[in-house]
Amino acid sequence: MATPAAPAPGFRRIGSFDVVAGAERVARFRAALALGGAGGAGRGEVPVTFPICWLAEPAVKSALLVALGGGGKVPVHLDQEMEYFAPLRIGQPYAMDVGLAGPDARGVARVRADLRDGAGARVASVCGSFVLAGGKEPRP
Repeated sequence: MATPAAPAPGFRRIGSFDVVAGAERVARFRAALALGGAGGAGRGEVPVTFPICWLAEPAVKSALLVALGGGGKVPVHLDQEMEYFAPLRIGQPYAMDVGLAGPDARGVARVRADLRDGAGARVASVCGSFVLAGGKEPRP
């Protein structure tokens, strides 16, 4: 993949992760949201909210928790924003550069993931807010 991009202003760099929207995972995501075949399923399009799943990938989640010092705590997702410059495609590899801002005085942290294609072109920016809740993370 291309060289990682600098984090957005106000965010510190957490890492760069290679991600792919696999056909089976996208199909499960569509089913969970009751999207069925609508919205481009047959054309290789990925639902616009799908990238939020990549923030929960074990390597990404672990890096974020380490950066926040949140060992033993569970991130609770509050909101998300997506900005697209091109549609995501099933099977297309992307570099996801992740940055973190906060937490603020209320304990709210912001995560920003910038997605780039193999040529380094910016495809999307995904932002989400969360807080860390007490307790231990459930075991698989």
